[in-house]
Amino acid sequence: FDEETKSTTMFLCECGGEVTKISKGYKCHSCEKIIWERFMNKLLTFRQVKRLFKGESLKLNNIKSQRGNIFNAEIFYIDNELNLEYI
Repeated sequence: FDEETKSTTMFLCECGGEVTKISKGYKCHSCEKIIWERFMNKLLTFRQVKRLFKGESLKLNNIKSQRGNIFNAEIFYIDNELNLEYI
């Protein structure tokens, strides 16, 4: 058995697929959307991950870029890609 086979459904995605816990994130087994628990320097809560799978946007403050810049942003999924918009 691989890790995904042993997983149990956590909640449903906006597509209606089952979302399960995988190593370091969550995955919908219908639309194949994956959301990692860590976005840049932020550890996302279960509630935040669930909101992203439901198609909602998420506002994050004090995100640190690879160059060390601090910024606020809104993240959301469009066409199965995680997008970021500076706020």
